[in-house]
Amino acid sequence: MSAPRRRQLEPQVLIALVAIVALEAVFAAMARLGDLSIHIPEFMALALGGGILYFIALYALEHTRDNHAVLWLVLLGALAFRLTLFPQPPSLSTDLHRYRWDGHVQNEGWNPYAVAPTDPRLASLRDPGWYVMPVPEIPTMYPPLAQLVFRATWRLLPGPVGFKLPFLLADLGVAAMLAGWIRSTGGRNYQVAIYAWNPLVVVEFASSGHNDALAIAAVVATLLIIRRFPAMSMAQRSMPPSMISAVTLSKDRCRQNIPSGMVTTTSPVPLVSRASTADCKSGSIAAWPPISKAAVKSTRNSEETMTTRPDFARSSSMRARERRRAKAVTLT
Repeated sequence: MSAPRRRQLEPQVLIALVAIVALEAVFAAMARLGDLSIHIPEFMALALGGGILYFIALYALEHTRDNHAVLWLVLLGALAFRLTLFPQPPSLSTDLHRYRWDGHVQNEGWNPYAVAPTDPRLASLRDPGWYVMPVPEIPTMYPPLAQLVFRATWRLLPGPVGFKLPFLLADLGVAAMLAGWIRSTGGRNYQVAIYAWNPLVVVEFASSGHNDALAIAAVVATLLIIRRFPAMSMAQRSMPPSMISAVTLSKDRCRQNIPSGMVTTTSPVPLVSRASTADCKSGSIAAWPPISKAAVKSTRNSEETMTTRPDFARSSSMRARERRRAKAVTLT
């Protein structure tokens, strides 16, 4: 009796393995360059080569029969590519140093929305990243959720490499969510690889540590929730307006940019500094002020006034047309 024939690899499995090896070689070469900002020609050549390999891999995966094991290979390759570049400090972008600064000043009790990095009161907090961060002359431009991540990450992993971890995890979470979504709807393996193996995505999040991964993860998670629970997409209609829009208590900058998701009627927001409102107003130390029940009620009353008074309800363009009509009648 002849020996049993060896089981041959499925074509898509073989293609996925070859693609992973080829793309990993590209990312490993990038990692060996170290500071990519001083090796721009070499980096661009590798990025171009990686892009070509990426599109060839997608074409080959699309035109072969799907194999369930390939989905796991796609995710394994995505993890390997990112871990290859993750240990390198960001060199193509200095945004991460601004993230670190915002986290640092929050942990010292300051409000990044109220004070700019160039403020002389913060001079003692400056580190080497301060000298290369973008637009240090203006307060932060990053949203509240990102600020919470910056604050927590500074406490645990303040270094330039460790600070990338939340964004790497969010990026990997996006790949995992897309994989589950695509496969549950009858999608193809190559569709998962479109995001998971994209060289631009790998470099931007694993190497440069951009915080956009948080927003992408939030969007994908929201879409998945809506798909799983369609009624959730209508939930906002039952919310009071003050819970949907951000609350602005006054014209003070230190009272602006309050995250709407943190607004409650019974407790202050989590980011409450040791400083009082008076301290915030005088500028001695900035704080994320607590939102009181009276403040939320005042905001709701203002919204109701805006919708009930005729002079508020009419738009400015409508009032302008009425003035022009009255002027024409007077002239005639």
